[in-house]
Amino acid sequence: LGGNARSAWSINDEGNVVGTSVNATGNDEAFLYRNGAGMMGLGTLGGAHSSATSINDQGQIVGFSINSSGNIEAFIYVQENGMKGIGSLEGDDSFAWDINSNGQIVGNSQNNAGNPEAFIYDQNSGFKGLGTLGGLESFAWAINSNAQIVGESQNSAGNYFAFLYQEGLGMKNLRSEERRVGKEG
Repeated sequence: LGGNARSAWSINDEGNVVGTSVNATGNDEAFLYRNGAGMMGLGTLGGAHSSATSINDQGQIVGFSINSSGNIEAFIYVQENGMKGIGSLEGDDSFAWDINSNGQIVGNSQNNAGNPEAFIYDQNSGFKGLGTLGGLESFAWAINSNAQIVGESQNSAGNYFAFLYQEGLGMKNLRSEERRVGKEG
């Protein structure tokens, strides 16, 4: 894109890669690398910077960009439609970290208290906040095709723990599920 690729965040089964590169103006820009076709910039939501964080096997890309209001906004990029901001839970900023094969997006967004809260988003039902493990913050990092979500959340003591979220079961602290793996000594 005129500068150096900073990071590659995700690869799908076709070998398409997404990430962040420095463009010709010196700003970070989301990119898509297609094997044989090279790297292409995905643009922004009107601001100077963007970053692509995940691509699914349908070629849908998510990430975040500075929008024309100067806020950080999660986006979805589809080849036919380009980059589209998806908004946020209740605050100004949102970050998309992963997208599954069903087009469901997870990330974190400011809630009405101004704290980052894990979310799931799909085009039919919009945003749903996932809550926390009792603290102020949570972050959703990945989602599988069964809509199981993993991430990290703060508890009431201010410590961070890994969680698994499933619809109907809510957010579960994985620390309570500690298991020893491997042969017993």
